[in-house]
Amino acid sequence: MYYLINPFKNIFNYSGRASRKEFWMFQLYYFILYILLIFPLSFIIMLFDTDIDNLSDIFFFGFLILHSIVNLSISVRRIHDLNKSASYLFYSFIPLVGHTIDEPHYKFSNKSRYTLW
Repeated sequence: MYYLINPFKNIFNYSGRASRKEFWMFQLYYFILYILLIFPLSFIIMLFDTDIDNLSDIFFFGFLILHSIVNLSISVRRIHDLNKSASYLFYSFIPLVGHTIDEPHYKFSNKSRYTLW
């Protein structure tokens, strides 16, 4: 439960570190929450053409904004754990190539005890 609550406690903390386990547990939580809540809810709204579109739009937008901020924060702290600058996250914005450059940084563990951040 620590790995699900800690990213939300550090939502505006862009310094420090995040372990591999903390990062990947948050990604797993985000994926499962999306599959179990967001996808079925949007399917039900589309299927039955209900009048709660405005409410669901507010819910989806709030979910997207909140989790995007938390995901950015935990990604920056994960990169800092590897002794890299947060500017490495800008590689992910390069189409087709950025993900292959950016993704391996999240998979490695930090070998040294000293980090710059």
